[in-house]
Amino acid sequence: MSTSNIIFFGTKNPRRNLPIEVRNKRAEINFQATFLRTYLEGSVFDGIGGNQFEMPGYGIADFIWATSDGKIDAFEFKISNWKKGVGQAARYRSYATRSFLVLPVEVASRIVKHIQTFQSINLGLWSYDNMTKSIVKYFTPPESKPLNSQAQATAFKILNRKSKFRKLVESI
Repeated sequence: MSTSNIIFFGTKNPRRNLPIEVRNKRAEINFQATFLRTYLEGSVFDGIGGNQFEMPGYGIADFIWATSDGKIDAFEFKISNWKKGVGQAARYRSYATRSFLVLPVEVASRIVKHIQTFQSINLGLWSYDNMTKSIVKYFTPPESKPLNSQAQATAFKILNRKSKFRKLVESI
């Protein structure tokens, strides 16, 4: 998968709101970038991905993958604060077909005991091991209708403003 299928949404990075000593720490961004390289490498996906997808009222998803047939997968990446990540990723279910929390393998292996919580709210739990470049899928939720059809329609309006996404839709 090439980066030609990745959209930049132009969202202001929320890290700019943090104090300077915290804002320049890039561990989460680096974790996300290495995960996405592994996730997208060699995979055949029919869609468009994008970083920092801002959905008014629902926050900023770290990454989304959207297809022309109306499916959106939303991803939230956390290095340590998994409880905060659960709250964020759960909000994305309002407009996404599936939503995932991706954690480092050391963190995910400690919280896998809470897998029933993830299953009950239909939230995916994956981990990524940077050393082995492997993704462990503890729970992958089945595709389901977003919780809010209006929010989903708004998400696709935002996507349709991007020419790459419009070209994908037109090609099918």
